[in-house]
Amino acid sequence: MRIRRVFSLFIFVAAAALAAGCGSNEAPTIDGIGDKVAYVNSAFELTITGSDPDGDSLTFSYNADIPDLAERDGVQFTQDGSSALFRWTPRPMDIGIHAFDFIVSDGKSTASTAVNIDVRYQPSSSAPVFREPLGTGTIVDLSKTTDIKVRIVVDDADTPEVTIAMEEPRIDNATIEQDGPQNAYWYWTPTPAQIAADDRYVLTLSADDHSNAKVIKNYLIVLKKALKQDCPGGAPTVQHSPADQSTVVGLTIDAVVQDDKGIAHEPLLYYSTMDPGASPDLTQMAQVTMVQMSGDAKSGSWAADVPNPVANEPAGSSATLYYVMVAQDNDDASGDCDHLTQSPSTGSFSMKVTNPGGEGGLGVCEPCTHDTQCGGSGDNCLGLGSSGEGYCGKGCTLDTECPGADYYCSLSEWPSLDGVNARQCIPKSFQCGGSSETCVDDTYEPNDSFTQILQATGLNPGSIDVMSCPGTGASANEDWFVVDIAGDTEVTVSIAGSSSSDLDLQLVDKDGKAIATSAMLGSEESITECVSGPYYFFRVYSLLGAKNPYKLTYSKTAKSCSSSCAADKYEPDDSRAQARNVPVDYGSSHKVSDNSICAGNDDWFKMSLLKGETVYATIGFQQTDPLQDLDIRFFDATKDLTNCTETNTAGCDNANGQSSTANENFKKTVTAAGDYYLVVHGWAGAQNTYGLCIAVNNQTACPALPKQ
Repeated sequence: MRIRRVFSLFIFVAAAALAAGCGSNEAPTIDGIGDKVAYVNSAFELTITGSDPDGDSLTFSYNADIPDLAERDGVQFTQDGSSALFRWTPRPMDIGIHAFDFIVSDGKSTASTAVNIDVRYQPSSSAPVFREPLGTGTIVDLSKTTDIKVRIVVDDADTPEVTIAMEEPRIDNATIEQDGPQNAYWYWTPTPAQIAADDRYVLTLSADDHSNAKVIKNYLIVLKKALKQDCPGGAPTVQHSPADQSTVVGLTIDAVVQDDKGIAHEPLLYYSTMDPGASPDLTQMAQVTMVQMSGDAKSGSWAADVPNPVANEPAGSSATLYYVMVAQDNDDASGDCDHLTQSPSTGSFSMKVTNPGGEGGLGVCEPCTHDTQCGGSGDNCLGLGSSGEGYCGKGCTLDTECPGADYYCSLSEWPSLDGVNARQCIPKSFQCGGSSETCVDDTYEPNDSFTQILQATGLNPGSIDVMSCPGTGASANEDWFVVDIAGDTEVTVSIAGSSSSDLDLQLVDKDGKAIATSAMLGSEESITECVSGPYYFFRVYSLLGAKNPYKLTYSKTAKSCSSSCAADKYEPDDSRAQARNVPVDYGSSHKVSDNSICAGNDDWFKMSLLKGETVYATIGFQQTDPLQDLDIRFFDATKDLTNCTETNTAGCDNANGQSSTANENFKKTVTAAGDYYLVVHGWAGAQNTYGLCIAVNNQTACPALPKQ
């Protein structure tokens, strides 16, 4: 919640005193403005417009939270009829976000609009630029590795050392190590709990040269989990026909994605100019998120923009672009039985891209990667994106040569991404990539980051109307809200927005770690979590910058957060050394009905078998959701003989102890004499009670249980 302290007030009267008289009065109105950015030692201007339905003369004024603003030289507030002009040149001491109220009055009633003005150091063409990692993210196949390493490289020509860091919300258990003045490595080995909790994690990186604002890069880490054989529903299908292209501008690749129940997230496209072979390693390919062009989650047209590999090559040059598309559904809303389709299933799509020569003709602030894609011969591709992405400028010597009032001719020469220095038409905001649509932020601003909201008043339970506005780059300004928690509390928070962007929701703890995420396709998300005080944060974010009004609803109820799972009386039995002994009686079975599995604590049963003997086993249990799914695994003295784990399902057999539904039946004939271990395992942290039956060479002693 924003708290305003008012120190200055300017009033200008538009006309003589209002004519005397009585009668009804309709209040004036004032146009919404939206939050603004101003730069140190650079003139800032803002026009405020009002109207009055009665035709009354108007008076404009403003309040600001800067104590000495009224006494400063160069601060002007002038009025002309139904509008006023505010002029201000911020000083270095003004850096930060300042609250302004602009007010219009007809002498009887008033109207106002709130504006946050964010004062920053003026950006320069030498701000850090992320060179690696490429694209918007990567996918990690957990069946091949759980150790994730991301190379980070930034480029900053005038700063010898740049600080590279993780920003909130941080991924727990991840580290970053800077091994050079402008490069680092990020490391993460997701825990079993993290793998079970989610399959998409957003890494937020920053590069700080201590002269410009931090440069932020969001990087999506997708965990590709192995699936059991009996996951319900059908997998998504991807329909795409590759086609060669002859162009110098960027490439657009589209596809139709369909799923019987609907896909869970935006499809991803991975590309490379190197042939990835029959089994592509997607970690070695650049990732971009596809954008929905039409349709819905069940059947939609999606597209992604990819850099042209020959844009900066001589006319007639050609190259082959290889690419793969990935789509995932949500057939198992509370578990991991969701299908992930990689298209094509083997190898990759490919297209031949040819440079036909000539200029690309792109206008100012259209995306680019090389100078030749922009306008004419003097128009260059500049790093004007929030993370250094390329956008076209326009060669100039005067402001009048630029496309409009929001642009000016740079006072100095700006280096292009191809290393050409020239004066260019650039936006006064110094950044391209945001939406041009007017978006008036809500009254909860400034709340765009973890640090901005640390001192804010806790949000009260109930519903609030909020506006998600575009950021300065491609993504949206984030919204953060703090909530106070007293003791153990169950918190439920949901958002409901429009389809203009895909809003996602996180619950973040006081240390900046995300503890729950809801990131389905669309802008309806919900989280319920039991937490302990003293405070937590709600984070609403989107990788697509667009105006999106949404409603946030939040409730909290006192509730014990202690585990509801009670260990059975047979603990400890969580390893080979602690295993319960099973007597081998060929004429009967070994039965135990009062067993329980808690998350992460398997039950081990030891038996001594002769070569050629066969073990029959059943476990009976009720299952209403995936968090109750129990399986049977089988080990010898040193290794897992079933080879069925959450990261490698190659050995999982839904007909022999490792299904996704209630009750399991198992049979195994051993090939050597020795000690063996039957293990009851909670899949992905599942917990449940169960009954066990084990028999040797006597299947009738443990008859198969019906599958549910």
